[in-house]
Amino acid sequence: MKKQTITSLLFIFLTGLVFLNNKQPFNIDLIINAFQFPISILPFLQFISNITETIPIAIATLLIFFYLRKNNKIKQSLFALIILIGAILVKTLKLTISRARPENIDYQSFPSGHVTMTTVFCLVLYLTIIKDIKNKTKKTISTILIVLLPILVGISRLALNHHWLTDVIAGLLLGISVSLIGYSYISNPHKLFK
Repeated sequence: MKKQTITSLLFIFLTGLVFLNNKQPFNIDLIINAFQFPISILPFLQFISNITETIPIAIATLLIFFYLRKNNKIKQSLFALIILIGAILVKTLKLTISRARPENIDYQSFPSGHVTMTTVFCLVLYLTIIKDIKNKTKKTISTILIVLLPILVGISRLALNHHWLTDVIAGLLLGISVSLIGYSYISNPHKLFK
């Protein structure tokens, strides 16, 4: 079974569980959100949250797009645009599912948009640029950094009390699914539905 199928099914399963639980937080959500992060790391986590807002991600996406175009990687540059599809999808899901945030400021908690978009961005960056780096040290360091970023974003969303753990997990699964489906299509458009 393909990776994008597995992550998509896990996302659908988790979404179903959220609906069956009347969109209320699960016990694990309450336990995790009750944890008090050290105040000393909150500014760093706020910074991580800020740099993964819509505008910074959009600017970074455009930079990737133009870098790939400049290097005659036309097909890969189109893959960078999958981030736009991810943004539309996550906003639609947030409005459709309408789950309350931990701090009850709105009903757009599920899935975490920050985690979804950061995951899509990092996978696009890896699949279009980083995986082709020849220098092993640079490739390893770059890979570690882009794996850590979505994890740090997820932690920041929990520490700042903007999301439940299940929102963060759903964002990660959705981001992986969108990225891998988009990459499959760009790489082999004729094989996507076979």
